[in-house]
Amino acid sequence: MREYRQTLIQYDIAVTSRWIDQHGGDQSESAGPSSLNIAPHMYVRFAAADVQDIMDADTLIFFSQGDGRESKGGRHTKLGIAIGLGKSIVIIGPRENVFHCIPTITHCYSWFEFERWLAKERTEDVWPYGQKEQ
Repeated sequence: MREYRQTLIQYDIAVTSRWIDQHGGDQSESAGPSSLNIAPHMYVRFAAADVQDIMDADTLIFFSQGDGRESKGGRHTKLGIAIGLGKSIVIIGPRENVFHCIPTITHCYSWFEFERWLAKERTEDVWPYGQKEQ
């Protein structure tokens, strides 16, 4: 994720996601069911920070998996929050559920396609989105 952030910064797009710098940037090190159920009070601040990061962003960039791997589901919660807040949303990767078909959501099948789309949007001076949330 840090590499993606660096690319966005090159486009002068701020990334509000603080979680990228937690856990050494490795999502597999984030809290799972066992630790969440043993000491849930220790993780409230992370959820609050994630919600604030989405609120501070103009756009949510959602990376779908589409490869059958299991995830902890936080990304789906973040997408729901962004939809509820009326944020601009870009999905990178295959659609995974009906919410990915909402017409106002931009869909790119790969990071490469997203970069091409982003360059075009920026060149045409129609990029209405300030900060990005990943």
